[in-house]
Order: sequence, then structure tokens, then C-alpha cells
Amino acid sequence: MSSDQAPSAPQAPLACAYHPYRPAGVRCQRCGAPICGDCMIEAPVGFQCPACVAAGSAQVRTGRPALRRPGQSSVASFTMIGINVAVWLAITLTGGDLSPLASALGLNLTATCDVASGTYVDVTPATCASAGGLWLPGVADGAVWKLLSSGFTHLAIVHLLFNMVVLGMLGPQLDRILGTWRFLTLYVAAILGGSVFALVLSDPTTFTVGASGGLFGLMGGLLVIALMRRADARTIMVWIGINVVFTFVGGGSISWQAHLGGLLTGALTTFVLMRLAERRARAGRQL
Repeated sequence: MSSDQAPSAPQAPLACAYHPYRPAGVRCQRCGAPICGDCMIEAPVGFQCPACVAAGSAQVRTGRPALRRPGQSSVASFTMIGINVAVWLAITLTGGDLSPLASALGLNLTATCDVASGTYVDVTPATCASAGGLWLPGVADGAVWKLLSSGFTHLAIVHLLFNMVVLGMLGPQLDRILGTWRFLTLYVAAILGGSVFALVLSDPTTFTVGASGGLFGLMGGLLVIALMRRADARTIMVWIGINVVFTFVGGGSISWQAHLGGLLTGALTTFVLMRLAERRARAGRQL
């Protein structure tokens, strides 16, 4: 997510040793090879890669719940990508940066008035109308949809492409690990958390768009899964650290508030989802 319409995107993680086109969330507990969600095979401690499991002659099962059946996949991540692309196309075809759709979907606290090539704040609907402008409410005026819609809104194609590449790498992994509805809960919660942090910690006149808050939430979720399952989390921790540094050295156009909010919300949401799944699994075994 970015403020003042400037692009920002998380940096790509290490590639999986078995699928070079996919990011590695953790390392194999035995050989240290970076592995993606499809290659993460649960072991007594952490995860192992397919080669190490084959060398050990059998996969070790644990009492942790399987959140998703092996081989089951979902199109949720690519549906999210499709929505982002569709919104960008609609904005581009209706004026780009000056599109009223961008103003209607982007995150801002107070109302705005678009007149010709200028955007004004703290203008009443009547004053805006008299000037021939388009008055659009902010979150403080009841436009609460902006808390979510801003996470699917991009103005620059570079901003969109960077974010969608990262979503395409991270999303399917967490989708397969958590399951479709848990993944969507995590992603939406991270977007909302990033938006709330952006509103509370940013200047009231800031206009913020982008999916980065949700993407930082996915990073936080992957870290929590690795820690809760006692996997080697060094890879994802280094990746998060690099992106945090990039956020603060990238200039004032990057919304560090949204990134921080997304990261914390994503981590907390994943922890709750995992605990609920474990509790449900224990209850099932006791029946």
C-alpha cells in the first residue's frame, strides 16, 4: 500500500529449491534447502523437503491438524489478482489519476472535491457542486468501504505489477496451507488492519492505495505458521526485515503505517486461525 499515489511493493523472497518460480517460506529442517508451501512436509520438528523425507523412507505424521487436504488447491489468490487488475483497468479507462473511481475507492479520512485537475479537501458538498466538482466522502463521512476497496486499488501499472507478482507467489502457498476461507480471512483482515493504521497514524489529508498492507499480512501469517510449527523461520524473517528496511528508506511516498498495520494484523489473525483449528482438531479426536 502506498500513500500519495506512489508505488511500493515488497521484495521477492528466496526461490524454492524444487520450484524456482515460487518463493520459499521456510528452510528444510534437515538440509536447510529453501522450500515453498507445496514442498513443506511436516516432521516431528518443523518441515522437511521431499528429498529428505524420501531419504528417511517415510513421512512423519504429527498430531497437528491438517488445515487442507493434500493436493487440494483453490483459485482464491488468482481471483484476488483478477479483482485488482479489473479495478486498475476501470480506473485507467475512466481517467487514470483523475478518475472519479480512484477517488471513490482510495483511502482518505476526510471528503474530497475533484475540480478539473485539482483535488480539494474540507469542502462541503454544496461548495463543491457550485464549482462544478465531484464531491466524494472520506471514511469519516461514512465511506467505510474505502477501508477495504483501497487494498484493491492501484493507479500506476508498475505498482500493480509488483504487488500482483508478490500476491501470486505468497497467496497460493498460504491458500494451500490454511484453506480458502482461512486464507481469505487473513488477507481481508490484513488489508483492513493496514487501512486502520494508515488512517490513525498518517496525516488526515493523505490518500492511500495499494495491496501492500494485505501482502505484509501474508508475510506475517507465514512467519506465525513457521514459528507455531517449529520450522526454520530464518528465511521469512530475513525477507520481512528487508521489506521493513525498504519501507522506511523508500521515501515518504510509501505508507509504512499500512505496512505495519498489515503485518501485525496478519500475524495476529493467523495465530487465532491456527489456534482455532488446533482446538477443533482436538475436540474431534476426543469424540
